[in-house]
Amino acid sequence: MFFNFKKFFSTPFFDIEKAVDKNYFGAHPYYRLTGKDSVICVVMTMQEEFVMVRQFRPNLNEYSLEFPAGALHENEIPIKAAKREFIEETSYSSKFIYLGDFRLMMNRTNIKEHIFFGVNPQNVNQSVPEKGIEVHLVKRQELLELILVGKFKQLAGLGVIQLASSFLGLSIMYEQMDVIHSKFKKRIKNES
Repeated sequence: MFFNFKKFFSTPFFDIEKAVDKNYFGAHPYYRLTGKDSVICVVMTMQEEFVMVRQFRPNLNEYSLEFPAGALHENEIPIKAAKREFIEETSYSSKFIYLGDFRLMMNRTNIKEHIFFGVNPQNVNQSVPEKGIEVHLVKRQELLELILVGKFKQLAGLGVIQLASSFLGLSIMYEQMDVIHSKFKKRIKNES
């Protein structure tokens, strides 16, 4: 079954498309949210910290602590978007391993999330984080506590941690940082 979606509503950030299943008389329209694919970057320092950002999210009407993320520019490849977004939001640069592309809310959107993991970021002195974004270095134990009490809400971030653990064959949340860094470097070398 295929739907013929047509733009129903448009904003600078996303579109809403509408389609009707013509096989069923009187069927209700189906709507989906569409927009640019995006990247999510989970990066750890050698001091067992995640590089995270805190920013106001109008749709939630609150501040959120999350992993750096953002949309791809037109014709931009995911790895370049990850490097750009990470520097723009944090003033750090990092090497990344690509963990794949996934989707959130498959029932309502067709946007792809390209997932990246990095270790040992370097401060880019000439860069200043985007306005409205605060950079936070969050210890693993602190993030675990935030997760367990429901104060960390970025579901995709939890998935990235698990995915990175699986890719490297260890636990990102508990393994020694020198072991994580060693496996990360080996993975980077194998991908080159």
